[in-house]
Amino acid sequence: AADQHWIKAAGAGGSWSGGATNWTTRTPLPQDDVYFDFAFGTSQTITGDMPRLGKSISFTGATWTTALTLALNQATSIFGSFTSITGLTHTNNAVNVTFEGRSSYTLDTKSINFGNNFVMDAPGGTLTLQVALSGNSSRTFALTKGTFNAVSFDVTFLTFIVQSFASSILTMGSGTWTCTGTGAVFTANNSSVINAGTSTIKITDASATGKTFAGSGKTYNNLWFAVGAGTASLTVSGSNTFNDFRDSGTVAHSILFTAGTTN
Repeated sequence: AADQHWIKAAGAGGSWSGGATNWTTRTPLPQDDVYFDFAFGTSQTITGDMPRLGKSISFTGATWTTALTLALNQATSIFGSFTSITGLTHTNNAVNVTFEGRSSYTLDTKSINFGNNFVMDAPGGTLTLQVALSGNSSRTFALTKGTFNAVSFDVTFLTFIVQSFASSILTMGSGTWTCTGTGAVFTANNSSVINAGTSTIKITDASATGKTFAGSGKTYNNLWFAVGAGTASLTVSGSNTFNDFRDSGTVAHSILFTAGTTN
């Protein structure tokens, strides 16, 4: 491993793949910590054009004039922590950014909207939030392997999937998990582990398209259908346990439970 700092001349942005022209010694490898402690010029963009960005990535210490943009335009992986900086723009691209670190790491977006689909695929790893995490309007959240710990922070994405692996542990904490999409908005699968804490799962889409909460027979804290004037059916599958089950819709609609289940 070798720490890699952005060093491009004249305060310029550029491509992640730029080698020693852009970095201390080389394009970062998965074991290299990455630092953007750099004085950028006016309206610069860093383009993440590599399938693996590095280990822990930090923008702490970066300065710029007008704007600094991080553009992750292809599916890519991070193998440690990610620390943003206030004011950084994260472009909106429908590709997966996968956190794969096999140890304990942190995610600090400075509450900037996460511009990509969020995936955690980190057997034995833990990723702990430092601030609220929110995806842009059409971004999704998937936990495949590892432990995701929200602590006390809110999490907002179009849909949530917790995959069917015993090593998938979702520690929901005390914040609100807001599902803004339609269809299967929250899906927990079989052997995954849900530590609900005192969290609230809030489903908010007010369109005429149905929404499904697929709880897979697990214990949750609060489930809240906050669909306003939405007329679509709301479906709950699995024999789940809730602390509080709430519907604050303002017009007629159906709440459907799948046959043979007890909630």
